Amino acid sequence: MQRRMDAGFRLLAPQIRVVNFAAHRTHLHQTSSGELGFRSPPAGMWPVHQYVSLLMGEIPRLTDDPGGYGPAGKQFIAHVDVPEPVTRAHRDLLSAGYLSRTVQVHDQRPMVGDPSTRGTDLHDPAQ
Repeated sequence: MQRRMDAGFRLLAPQIRVVNFAAHRTHLHQTSSGELGFRSPPAGMWPVHQYVSLLMGEIPRLTDDPGGYGPAGKQFIAHVDVPEPVTRAHRDLLSAGYLSRTVQVHDQRPMVGDPSTRGTDLHDPAQ
């Protein structure tokens, strides 16, 4: 998300130099049951499946092709060079089945904003 924010500023305000950085790094691990879980999530962290969904969606958005947000796509952001190891890891995770709502995870809380759970999600700020 940091790269996408930076690319948005580079497109819309190229005269401004934006300094950005991730406030924290959240590490995932494979639990003893083979599911994904957080090693040590910060307070208020999203459920694992929502976090993984967000991460997996960032690479296609950053990609400068007809489906991405860059100049060759939707033109929402400036060009971003996605490193080959990142592209390869994304492809490998997709091949392994890590898609937005099909990820098996340790944290089974509903996604924030999921209309089927409206009124039941304690992590939903809209309540």
